[in-house]
Amino acid sequence: MNRIDPPRVIAPTLGALTMNRMHAGDLVVEQDGRIRAMVAGDVIVRPGVRAQIDAMIGGDLIVEEGADVSVRGMVGGRVIGAANVTGMVGSRH
Repeated sequence: MNRIDPPRVIAPTLGALTMNRMHAGDLVVEQDGRIRAMVAGDVIVRPGVRAQIDAMIGGDLIVEEGADVSVRGMVGGRVIGAANVTGMVGSRH
């Protein structure tokens, strides 16, 4: 049986978020900051969050209303919501 990891939530803490790593599941961003990563699943950015994402995203990028997101890299799935993407956006087959 395959193990399904719950989404990882980046929650508010002191200071700005900086993430440099590979992430196997979905990622929920709830704090301003910069993400440099490979994310196998979806990336969900909550309202009011400013995020600079330098990444390869295997799934969808979901930008909730009021978030300010710019991406340099690749989104393997769809971009849902408003985001500035410099790179490639595809779709899953």
